[in-house]
Amino acid sequence: MKAQNYLLMLLLFLLLASTLTVTEAYGSTTYTWYFCSSTHTVHGLTAYQLNETNTDTDEIVNQELSGNVTVTYGIRVWKRDSSGNEHEITSGSPVATFTVTPNSYGQKERTWQPTSVDVYNETIVVRIYVKPENGAWQTLAVFSTNPLFSSLPKKLSTATWNITYRYSALYSSATNKTTAGITFGDSANQMKIKNITFTDLNPYEQMMHWLNQGNFIKALETPFTNQSSILVTTNFLYSSMLLMCCVTLYNRYKNVNIILLLFILFGGTGGVLTAIMPAAGLWISWLIFVLGLGGLLYRLFKTT
Repeated sequence: MKAQNYLLMLLLFLLLASTLTVTEAYGSTTYTWYFCSSTHTVHGLTAYQLNETNTDTDEIVNQELSGNVTVTYGIRVWKRDSSGNEHEITSGSPVATFTVTPNSYGQKERTWQPTSVDVYNETIVVRIYVKPENGAWQTLAVFSTNPLFSSLPKKLSTATWNITYRYSALYSSATNKTTAGITFGDSANQMKIKNITFTDLNPYEQMMHWLNQGNFIKALETPFTNQSSILVTTNFLYSSMLLMCCVTLYNRYKNVNIILLLFILFGGTGGVLTAIMPAAGLWISWLIFVLGLGGLLYRLFKTT
């Protein structure tokens, strides 16, 4: 078998190994987010805060609807990047809905199962909607988190959200209108979403995330930096480099003595160079070694 075929197989094996992990168990974090009465502007959107800590004062947001009508409540969910682009996580219409009759108020609990999406330096935006009987959906209030996961992307889990509403729907015969509203922002009027879960991406998912973002450098870095990658948690990369060198040298010289010398000189922490050279000199020796290997590979390809 030609040396090029050996090298090709090794490179393909490295690529495959970069997507493998030592364990399939990845960390996850679960949050409870409160609908807060304070506002902020994030990624160009001014909205009420969606935060892990609730505020101390309540807020009431109302919408007047014509007639003595039933009212349906629901939410839609997006992620929003720093350029203001939004990607909807819900399916285009409100979810976790419920319907109430006029002159009613109180608390409702509803659930929704999100689809899995990657989140990287993005906010989660939740818009609350109301719809009068036989009418169209109308935006009642907008809530947004702060930017999430600015260092490494994480994945929104499909774990079911538990949403708590504090609502009112009051009809006035004097105006012939139903006022639909929500109250939130303090301990007595807690509107919240529980069981929001994010999981770590495995090395392959991280690579695909960076590729989808057009960040090829980050994609190439991932197998060598992700703490679950075999290239990080084992000596796989070091061993593969030595194997590549050994195959190349044997095909060139047909002699195992030079391979034994290679192991004596560069045998990890027990190698001669590591033992006798200071750190600065060791870096120089590795540079010379890489340049020499490059010249050897060039000669090998040129002559085969």
